[in-house]
Amino acid sequence: MKHFIRLIVSVAGIAVGVGSAGPTAIGTAKSAGQFWIDGTPVWNQATLLPGSQVRASNRIVRLQLAKGVDIGLAPESQVRVYPDELVLVSGSTELVLGRAYRLEAGGLEVSGEAGAQLAVSARGPNVVTVQARQGNAQVRTSQGVLLAMLHPGDSLEFEPGPAGAEPPTTLAGCLTRSGGRYILADPVTRLNVAVEGDGLEQYVGKTVQISGPLVRRTPEGAVLWAAQVVPLSTTCAEDGSRDRRQSRRNGIAGKRVIAGVAIAAAGTGLSLGLVGGQDRRETVSR
Repeated sequence: MKHFIRLIVSVAGIAVGVGSAGPTAIGTAKSAGQFWIDGTPVWNQATLLPGSQVRASNRIVRLQLAKGVDIGLAPESQVRVYPDELVLVSGSTELVLGRAYRLEAGGLEVSGEAGAQLAVSARGPNVVTVQARQGNAQVRTSQGVLLAMLHPGDSLEFEPGPAGAEPPTTLAGCLTRSGGRYILADPVTRLNVAVEGDGLEQYVGKTVQISGPLVRRTPEGAVLWAAQVVPLSTTCAEDGSRDRRQSRRNGIAGKRVIAGVAIAAAGTGLSLGLVGGQDRRETVSR
């Protein structure tokens, strides 16, 4: 009987031990002052758990996650943090990535490669600005449609349109022909998009704006049907109009539209001084 009782107590102890194990910490949050974790005010430092909601006051909050992900949260900004994803609720953030990591903002997904340094801000309910300082990044819709690829120095603004009928996709750049396919190289989004339609041969080697629906997808990407073609220049830049300055001269640096999202070049106003571990009372240009 005593052995039986001891066995019951041991099993109960194991059950209690398993049941009391809490979520595993994923990093720390630090600031030179007060900030909020899940609505509770904290000072100087706090532990981060999966799904922790962090809100900055008037100072930068620095989030340090496992495996080399460093995040700077601008004053008055708010995020939810997970091991492999950051959700930007409002404000601005800066990321230094020791590994691949993604961010969600305004219904868009931003993916940065290992070694990338990115700055992302959310203005209003659905305007998102993404800047690549180092390394490369991609921006997609929540359905996985690729909107842009950013290289170091690129800064783009994304504005999803209202729900409802999707407007035509509009891109501009140099139209070439390769392997029996027409390819439009857009310098703003850095996308090479396959194009189909009537009368395209006359525009090969020229800079054009093409509007129409995305008719289907292939392993290489979406295919754009050229419902409307507007000539912009009789020539292309030597590198296929990838040069942004050449793009401006050719008049093709305006807004793009892909999957209902308007895309345009943006300024570079966000600087939190995260690199080097500085912590300054710094406002963010908008």
